[in-house]
Amino acid sequence: MIVGGGNVAIDCARTCWRLGAQEVEVLYRRTRSEMPAWDIEVAEAEAEGVKFSFLAAPVRFWGKTAA
Repeated sequence: MIVGGGNVAIDCARTCWRLGAQEVEVLYRRTRSEMPAWDIEVAEAEAEGVKFSFLAAPVRFWGKTAA
């Protein structure tokens, strides 16, 4: 899960996907139209398989960290 809606968030999501992540989702707190990432970047990420959730924000994080 990538939290954010800018070009760097999209780059991170696409990189995770290309490095073999089984599922990648971008979580953004506003609507798609308010997302600052370039439209072409978002469209290409969607075409690669990245999922998007809008009007959402994390409440907490849990899990293991990489060593």
